[in-house]
Amino acid sequence: MSDRIRYYWTDPGVEKALGRLFVSFEGQEIPATLLSQYLPWALQPVRERQVANEPRALCRLRVRQVTEVYARACGTGRASAPEA
Repeated sequence: MSDRIRYYWTDPGVEKALGRLFVSFEGQEIPATLLSQYLPWALQPVRERQVANEPRALCRLRVRQVTEVYARACGTGRASAPEA
């Protein structure tokens, strides 16, 4: 389930692994073919320059997309963008 990460996100091991992952991708754009195949939800926002084609921005985008579903279900409209 996409919402289960909230239980693990602050675990020191997860934070360390995530930090290594982000460092390994710094300065690299993900090719459109890979976005299309593995992150199809990111392709259009990246192409339209609504979000940077970099890992941290893509993670924030996905969190925002998921929380918007919850916000709409609660009748609160759009969820606010998560901070970096």
